[in-house]
Amino acid sequence: MNNRIKDTVNVQVGTMSIYCYILEDGSRFIGERIKMYFKGNPNVTLVPLLDDNNNEIKTYSFIDVIEHLNLNTLQIFAQFGLNGLIDTTLSNPPKEKKLGDFDKLIKKALEYNPKDREK
Repeated sequence: MNNRIKDTVNVQVGTMSIYCYILEDGSRFIGERIKMYFKGNPNVTLVPLLDDNNNEIKTYSFIDVIEHLNLNTLQIFAQFGLNGLIDTTLSNPPKEKKLGDFDKLIKKALEYNPKDREK
């Protein structure tokens, strides 16, 4: 199996942000962050994938994830359908929201560096 990633999709399900990876052959994997939604501490095998820069990304196969998700998360996935969410996100990428006045002030404050004024 070729472990090279063709597409990366960030799926938003409620407050969850989950990275999903699609290979050239159509196989789908879920990023290792999903482990925090597993029930108990299962011994699930990580599958290493390679991105365009040959960086290794650790993922789980869909079947392993479905078998080990806690009930609340599994119900959310069953309600929306994970494959459908991935396909929808691929065809309609999320749009960035315009910042309001307050958000712009917060961003400016976070970027402020007093040492820049000393020069």
